[in-house]
Amino acid sequence: MNYYLVDYENIHNDLDNLINNTSNGDSIVLFYSETCKNISLDVISNFTSRNLKIDCFKVITGTKNALDFQLASYLGYLVGENKKAANYYIVSNDKGFDCLCEYWESIGVSVVRICAQTSVVKPVLKQNPPKTKKEVKKNNKVNNDITLEEVKEIVKENSEAEFIVDVLNNSKEKTEVHNKISKHYKDSKKTGILYKKLKPLFKEKKIK
Repeated sequence: MNYYLVDYENIHNDLDNLINNTSNGDSIVLFYSETCKNISLDVISNFTSRNLKIDCFKVITGTKNALDFQLASYLGYLVGENKKAANYYIVSNDKGFDCLCEYWESIGVSVVRICAQTSVVKPVLKQNPPKTKKEVKKNNKVNNDITLEEVKEIVKENSEAEFIVDVLNNSKEKTEVHNKISKHYKDSKKTGILYKKLKPLFKEKKIK
């Protein structure tokens, strides 16, 4: 299951692209405040037509970054309730959430930040050093394709390695890679660990 925790103050009415990338049964959690509380009927219609669960929380204001704190707190509650058996997305343009994503990924929970208008995953972990020119030449690759040999260093089983190669070579964005792996394994912990191991390959394939 996918949970989308929406920083509605930050992205406001820019939800159409997000909704179009959800699946039936996914859960949308909207955090809003007194200054940003209106939502169009078209958006509500899109929610219901895709069988999405939606919860709305009005933020208790009074301190700076109140929404951020309450969203982060609710994320922790969801992780505890679901025992890591879900994927979590923070929908916001606020880069301050990246350290939160990094923390959860470090303990095997799949949490990534995306922008509603582009659904582009923002990098939350430091990239491993790129391969040297000698290593790239040794692989003898064409058009920057990821090779089976590279993936076998991460995934030992041939059938699984072939699946990962196909995902990497036919994806343009990190969100696309993450979603394909998540749907294949249906295990958020395994997805998070594998996604982290695959990150060094993103730069070679120019996956953004």
